[in-house]
This record gives sequence, C-alpha cells and structure tokens, in this order.
Amino acid sequence: MKEYKCILCESDNGKIFLIASDRYNSSKEYKYFRCTNCNIVTLEDRTNNKNFEAYNLEEPSIIQKFILWMSYNKLRKYKKSGKVLDFGCGAGNLSFFLLKNGYNVNCFEIDPIYQEHLEKKGLNVLKKISKDKYDIIVLDNVLEHLPNPIEVLKKLKKNLNDDGIFIISLPNINSLQFKIFKENWFHLDAPRHLNHFYKNSFSKLLERVNLNIIKKYYFNINIDPTGWWWSIKKSKNKISLSEQIILGLFVPLVFITSIFKTTGQIIYIIKK
Repeated sequence: MKEYKCILCESDNGKIFLIASDRYNSSKEYKYFRCTNCNIVTLEDRTNNKNFEAYNLEEPSIIQKFILWMSYNKLRKYKKSGKVLDFGCGAGNLSFFLLKNGYNVNCFEIDPIYQEHLEKKGLNVLKKISKDKYDIIVLDNVLEHLPNPIEVLKKLKKNLNDDGIFIISLPNINSLQFKIFKENWFHLDAPRHLNHFYKNSFSKLLERVNLNIIKKYYFNINIDPTGWWWSIKKSKNKISLSEQIILGLFVPLVFITSIFKTTGQIIYIIKK
C-alpha cells in the first residue's frame, strides 16, 4: 500500500473502504480508501483515471433531450440567461442544451476526441481558462474525476461573478443504489472516479474553498434511472432506444429515493 494522505484534511488515517474492478477490464482491481477523519473516499492509485475509450459521441435521442430538459430547465429560476463555462463538458450535451436555451456558452474539455466532437457541434471550445468572468460555472459529473478538486474549485471561484452560481452534479455514494450494488454500482466507476463524497465530506470540501450550498436537487431523471439499469445489467456505457423506454420504469423509484435523499446523483446549486 502507498502511504495514505487525505486530499481533503491531510490526515494519514485511512482504511480500505472497497475493492472494485474496472467494468472495461474485470481482471483489474482497485482499492478505495475512506479517511476516518473527514470521510472522503478516494482511489488508492490516483494516476489510473484514463477513459479507456469510454466515449459516447452519439447524438442524444428525443427521449434523452426531453429528460435533459426536465432535469435542468428548473435551474432557469437562478439564472435565466448569462455567460456559462461548462468545465469538463465531455460530449457537450448539456452545453448544447444551454446554448439552445439562450445562454452564452464556453466549453472546456481536455480530451482531444471530445474537443473535435464539440467543435463539429458548433460549440466554443476553450484551450485554457482565462480570467474571464462567468454567471454560471457547470461541473457536471467532473469533481469525482479530478486528482485535485480543491485546487480546481479555488481557481474556478475566481472566474465566477459575485452573484454567479456553480452547478455541480455528483454521484451519491450515500445512495440506495450504492448500498444495494456496492462494488458493482455503475457510478462507482473505478478507476475513472477518483473521489466519492461519503457522508458530509462534500460540505467539508466546500468549506475549504469558502463556497456555500443554497440548494440540492435529488430528483434527477437524467442520470438516476441509468444508474439503476447499468448497475443491474453491468452495462459498459451505451443504452439502446428500447432500453431508454425501459428506464421509465425506474422513475417512481427515483422519486421515492429523492424523498429520502438517497438518489444515485445530486445536483448542487452553490454560491460564494
């Protein structure tokens, strides 16, 4: 075992939380450790977060576009327009949705395959983060991939207008999905997910950066039904059109778990 040091509180007290295999290569196993002081769960070897060609560049279906609208349209009550930075935007589905709904969107993505895909879709792709200010900064399932989430948030905070908001979505390791599927939970996603925020560790991370949660959304049908389905069938990534219809069967379960705040994903609205 490598010498343990917590990325959040710098404690050297960590214990094995879980051992999981890579869904793209089941012969490889990875250890997650939980800090006994602040509860953050982190991958032991934080250099092993490559995508392993886990790309999905297909155009979203009508069903997926409708689900995206249902998940994010409610956020317009915070900012009906403005300048957006979608940091780590992946295939850019959310960026394109925001652009079509009147926002001025800049994308930042380091993966060259995604960069080319985003430019073909007509999105403005940044090569580096300048000193520009934004009304909204989106990190949609990004922080769990970063070896240095505190440093990244500190830097991005400087790019946020004083009345701006962060929209941060994260897998919820406190979820019913994780309790049932454990190492087979799809959104554990070893070794691509380096960080999982167990118990109150995400709030502690935000305290380090002097950011405040103003709202949590647990009812997220954009991601949550797929977490159930992928965990059950141990899928690698893509879902057929017929499976998208099947996902509708999980919506009542998502609603119930949202009442108990145990959904597989959480969307946070955050301010300075």
